[in-house]
Amino acid sequence: MTLPTHLTLLMTLRAWWQQGKSVSWLSLLAGLVLGGGTLLVRGGVNGVPDELPAAVMGLANVTAQGQLLEVNTFMVAMSPVLLSLLCALLATVITPSIVSEDVRGGILETLLTTPLGRARIFRAYLGAAILLTLLCWGLCGTALAVTWALLDGVLPLHLELSTSLLWILAALPLSMTFWSTSVMVCASLLYPASLDASAGVNGGPARLLALGPAILLLPAVVTASQFLWPLLAGSLLLSGLAATLVLWITAKRFKTTAVLE
Repeated sequence: MTLPTHLTLLMTLRAWWQQGKSVSWLSLLAGLVLGGGTLLVRGGVNGVPDELPAAVMGLANVTAQGQLLEVNTFMVAMSPVLLSLLCALLATVITPSIVSEDVRGGILETLLTTPLGRARIFRAYLGAAILLTLLCWGLCGTALAVTWALLDGVLPLHLELSTSLLWILAALPLSMTFWSTSVMVCASLLYPASLDASAGVNGGPARLLALGPAILLLPAVVTASQFLWPLLAGSLLLSGLAATLVLWITAKRFKTTAVLE
């Protein structure tokens, strides 16, 4: 095991020791609320809407006593977008704390006095942030799946998910989480001031940029559902490429003084 890998694991374990419990509970709670919310909306709202996007509705099927529950079906079909937003939001909370805790505790300053070099330190922080956010993504998705399975067995309804929806549930939140993590790593290391709250917006422009794609995806899917697959494919491709570009720029411009000022 190489030294950068050792350093990444040590940073990940330290971050987990500091905030692992709260991160786990938040992730599980997010998945639980999403799973419950998509299936527990019942009553008069079902059977009314006739304008729900057909392309989205084809991704899932929620029935009760042989009757299609339109709103529940729509919400389950939209769950990848909602899960993406939740995972991206968790990434904006987790990633900056990994760096800020080290700055306040003097750990980063100590690392900079060693012969490790900027590149190794950057890779270690990036690896720790990605590992923790991947854990959140996994916990959120697991809680969502378990909640659906339990409610499907307890409530008088039947839930069917298409293979396409399962793929989207895995890929879309993962890509949005990767984008959010990349932006927050860049902001934490290069532009720490961008994380300050200003004008009543908690977290400043960096968090808005990190959450922007996931937020915009929700109305985009609803209003342009006829282009659902190109829209989703474009979101996956663009978020992955943009995140890679952000990380490349961060690695090139990373300067220790920007963090310690």
